[in-house]
Amino acid sequence: MKYKTILLDIDNTLLDFTASQDIAFGKLLNDVGIPYSDALKEKYLAINHQLWHDHEAGHIPKETIMEQRFARSFEDYEVSMSGYEMDDKFRQHVENHPILMPNAKELLAKITDKYTLAIVTNGISRTQHKRLHNVGIHDIFDAIVISSDVGATKPSPVFFDYTFKQLPQADKTTTLIIGDSLSADIQGGNLAGITTVWYNPKQIENTSNIIPDYEIADLMELLSIVE
Repeated sequence: MKYKTILLDIDNTLLDFTASQDIAFGKLLNDVGIPYSDALKEKYLAINHQLWHDHEAGHIPKETIMEQRFARSFEDYEVSMSGYEMDDKFRQHVENHPILMPNAKELLAKITDKYTLAIVTNGISRTQHKRLHNVGIHDIFDAIVISSDVGATKPSPVFFDYTFKQLPQADKTTTLIIGDSLSADIQGGNLAGITTVWYNPKQIENTSNIIPDYEIADLMELLSIVE
């Protein structure tokens, strides 16, 4: 067997965060009494993306994301909740509406008993654990490594050093990471010296200098790589 350990990202790899986010955003707007508009959603997405980018680069703590992303997005409205309160409400909605990516459950059924499996994700511990529980896959993993528990994010080598400490049986030469983010998953895997698989279902052109070892558009294609 070429690979023995598989590290899996959560958001838009195993779980469809985009779909859950859409639901949660609409419910949060209802909570604070703001009418939905595409322009407001695009404003939030841009602010959220930049804050997470800054966090992954080590420029801001995760608390800044939680405090600012909705406070800044809704700055033109009078709302009774603080940025933290809105973030907590939003994450509750995300937790309660997890959606599996296409073929995620089918892939996990094929690899669960054959490989050491670990979750490697940037995010908030409570939210990520609850989402995995709510779709019924939490307990199949040998380790669940979440940036808020580690104190470092993908692609930091600190994050991956911590991950391998949770998997003492793992050997980097037989470890593979799969994820949708070139900057977090693939760059992190490259820095850690492990095989990388870019999950790219929309077949977006890679214009970066971050090069994965493999690229797949369907999760089931992973089987042809690991088996």
